[in-house]
This record gives sequence, C-alpha cells and structure tokens, in this order.
Amino acid sequence: MMKKFSVFVAAVGVLSVYSAPTVSIGPISPDRWSEFRDLRLSGLSASPQAFSASFDDEVVHQEQYWRSLLEEAALQRNRWIVCAESCGRLVGMACAVREWHNFSHADHLVCIEGVYVLSEFRGQGIATDLINELCRQLDADETVDQLLLWVNCMQGSAVRAYQNAGFSVVGTLKRGLKCDGVWYDNYLMERATK
Repeated sequence: MMKKFSVFVAAVGVLSVYSAPTVSIGPISPDRWSEFRDLRLSGLSASPQAFSASFDDEVVHQEQYWRSLLEEAALQRNRWIVCAESCGRLVGMACAVREWHNFSHADHLVCIEGVYVLSEFRGQGIATDLINELCRQLDADETVDQLLLWVNCMQGSAVRAYQNAGFSVVGTLKRGLKCDGVWYDNYLMERATK
C-alpha cells in the first residue's frame, strides 16, 4: 500500500508543486533489526506513557531478540509487524501478537500493540494506514476472529486512529498504566475481523 502526499506552494505568482516523499507500508526484513530497534526505542523514549514496556525494559535486548521478533512476524502465525518507510527510513510501526496462542479457548484473539509514528511524520494518516494494513493481514487469517488493544485514555490521536480503523471502546481500565509515578487509565478497544 502506498500513500503519496503533495503540497502546493504559490510563489511570486507562479504555482509550483512540491511532492512530499512517498510513504510505503509493509513488513521489513529481519536484516533491518537495528532500524526496527531504534524506532521502537525512539517511541519508548518519546512517548513512555503510550506503552506498557519502558525504554529501560527494552534497551538491554541484543540483536538476536530484535531479529527474532521480525523473523516470527514473517511467519504471520503468532506475531505480525508492519512498518512505514519514507526515503529508506523507518518512520512508523505497528505490531500484533497472539498472546494466548497456547490456550485453545482464546487463541482466536490477537492484541494490537507497539503502534508508533515519528513526531515529524504525524498528522498524515500514517498511524491509521499502519493499523489498517495490520488489520488487512489479520482479516485474511482464518484463525483470527477478534482484535484487542489497550490505549492510554489521554492519547486522543491514538484513540481516533484506532476508531478510524474500526475499533470501538468497550471498557475502561482505571489505573491501567503507571509511568514515572503517574497513573493513566486505559481504554480497552476491540474490532472483529472479516
């Protein structure tokens, strides 16, 4: 899936066209593990209140950890990862995991997690595009029937991106996240597949 953005600029009576770089959405090779790691750590550092994991939790992981996440995602059985790329640079990511794959009564549930877009690329619909591509892949998997996620109630743009992708708020977990000594409530959101 490709999305192209253009901006029109008028200067001295002449209309010129500036085409912003194309942003592509899709999986990435495990060989790009260091770029993936850097993007994930950037998100954990820039928006710690948006994630269950902290920067300190994940900065300790070595190459094999990051590579194995991408290798597992390539199989599309229990983990899925898509990234947004612009001019060869990873600028956003979205992940999903089948948390309860060892439990036959709940292995139809998949959790969306780790959605992040670099601040300079926000406001362009990239987060929604990432979520939609992830949902497209999950909709195609006949073993997945329900998508779930937790989102900080204070992350209004994230809540809207999930709603734009068809998710609905079904509950609120009070004090669902504690970051730097501050408690945050989380919405539980869900979306059926297919």
